[in-house]
Amino acid sequence: MERGLILLSAVLMVSVALGQDLTPLTQAEVTRDGCGEHKTCMGSPAKCDPAEAQSPCMFSSLARLSEEKKLLFQVRQYVADGNYAGLYLTTEGKSLMFTCAILSTGFTHQVMSGNTVITSNEVVTGVRGSMIASVLRCEFRVNMTAVTSAVSVVMGTGTFTEDSPGVITFETMENTVSLEIPNIPTVKEDTMSSGASSLFHSHALSVVLTFLTMVAMHSA
Repeated sequence: MERGLILLSAVLMVSVALGQDLTPLTQAEVTRDGCGEHKTCMGSPAKCDPAEAQSPCMFSSLARLSEEKKLLFQVRQYVADGNYAGLYLTTEGKSLMFTCAILSTGFTHQVMSGNTVITSNEVVTGVRGSMIASVLRCEFRVNMTAVTSAVSVVMGTGTFTEDSPGVITFETMENTVSLEIPNIPTVKEDTMSSGASSLFHSHALSVVLTFLTMVAMHSA
């Protein structure tokens, strides 16, 4: 199996017990500016504009912050019928899941390593987010020591209730994104394949892991 990371945008939210309000993230801060130059961008539809207020754009980007030794991730999802977005990372048998959502109690986020909730900010820092007119935006930084040199991407969107998540629609990035210094943008923008739908339940993390393993085997 090819080494690297697998990212899942809009993965299921297993628990929100340790969530907290996020620092606001404005519409103008999640854009295509710099795509292909100092950050790698992925979207569906291809090259959709995340800055458009009502655009049904699923967008994710990553950039290297060399001075901080971190990777900056931004996620933008149009969630008219949903309420959460996130990022799932796995490398060499280790997993990291970041989720953010808008619930009745407000904006919340959580980080998990495997089945364990991470309460410290040693791995993920600088969390920001907003929900404006059915558009959910999240931004966070991941310590580069937590990742390796390659990444594959899965994006999606879904709905989370107090009981369980609903249907998640997936879009799979076939390409591997290199994280080698000095440049991250080593693949074409928005290389997105066809999507599929799956139904998850609140305790179905093993199903997600199985799905991601299948994606990794497919791209190996």
